[in-house]
Amino acid sequence: MKNILKNILNLSIICSAFLLTSCEAEKAAIKKSSIVEKSKSEISFSEFKRETGLNDFKTTVKIPKLNNLLARNADGSYELSDFDLETDLIKRLELEDKVTYSFRIYPKLIISTNSFYNLTVENKDGQWIQNIVELKPTLENFDELLSGYTQDISGNLSLVYTSNENALSINNNCYSVGIIGNNCTNSEISETCVSKKYSTFCFDSDNNVIIGEDAQIFNNDDNSEPDYSFILNTNNLKENLIKFAKDHVALNNQIIKLMETETNANFNNFPFSQLALSQSELEFKEAIANSGINKYSELGDLLLRQGQNNKDFWANNKDFEVLKHETKLALISDAFDVAIRENPIELPPIPEQTILARGCVEQYIVDRQRCVRNNNLNAIGVGAAALGGPVSLGLACLAAMAISKACFDDAREDFYACCSN
Repeated sequence: MKNILKNILNLSIICSAFLLTSCEAEKAAIKKSSIVEKSKSEISFSEFKRETGLNDFKTTVKIPKLNNLLARNADGSYELSDFDLETDLIKRLELEDKVTYSFRIYPKLIISTNSFYNLTVENKDGQWIQNIVELKPTLENFDELLSGYTQDISGNLSLVYTSNENALSINNNCYSVGIIGNNCTNSEISETCVSKKYSTFCFDSDNNVIIGEDAQIFNNDDNSEPDYSFILNTNNLKENLIKFAKDHVALNNQIIKLMETETNANFNNFPFSQLALSQSELEFKEAIANSGINKYSELGDLLLRQGQNNKDFWANNKDFEVLKHETKLALISDAFDVAIRENPIELPPIPEQTILARGCVEQYIVDRQRCVRNNNLNAIGVGAAALGGPVSLGLACLAAMAISKACFDDAREDFYACCSN
């Protein structure tokens, strides 16, 4: 098709752009404690409050200055102390006699883009104990964990903070931790589909836990029971991307169907630059109306909803940007392929042609489906490209839609040209 590649190239200028289940047989058992069969491993923030009674649990964490924190810079000029909690998904580990909750938390000042921070909460003898651990996977393992391809961690671990520093149980002068990776296919967890890794934080000569010192993550080698265990909480990026793709495709299908009836649409003179900083949705819709769109208000609302969907994804999935480029492309392609397959759009019927023109018809079908797929794939860049408010996000979606329309127009022109030859 003569113009589609040019249109897609133009769009790339306008819009920048888990779960491989690996359930293994349990390699080592935790002495005395085992994961309760079919234990619910993911809960909401409201469920966490209801189960624990911690109704005033804050969504920010500030480590007390008196705690023995490790300075993060070589000159000792900065301490890691302030975090924001991710409350969308909380991991829950139920052992035979206790439950541990783990939150993904983010330092307010990013120090290492290749680390995960978890806040773990457990009740021990009636006292709520909080630990903050920094998980430091290998570079390859980091991408695998972040993208949801595995929950089997390899690398190092350090204890950033514990509220139980003066009462830690000491076993061979070390504090043992069990790290459970949930590779199960749903929110229920069982012994058959988890990975179990371990680490130990050792004490100095005065029995003070060494805060911030790296400890190796290893496979269990002695079947001893760790002092406490938690489910690794990296993120829900893959699932969030799948939801984003489904929402975007549903909106995009409505836009494509609407545009089928808009025969006078012309966006050649659309005032993109003039509206770039506008906060007025009314001005945005008026500009759409001036482009020959009869259902301008309905189209404007759909585009604004698409823009907000993009904005929400980028705001709630900050880790997506740090993934390797090829990993991002694979995740995007997989998510949108599933969304398009599960929510196909019924395109207008193709005019009946002679037997000789059937090759043209087949190509036309392929070309139109490519237009649908490419338009949906371009969605992921909208939230990153649009730096302003809802109007600028809507503009980015409109730009993608306008080029999608040009793609369909080119496919139709090529079809008729093919049939006439």
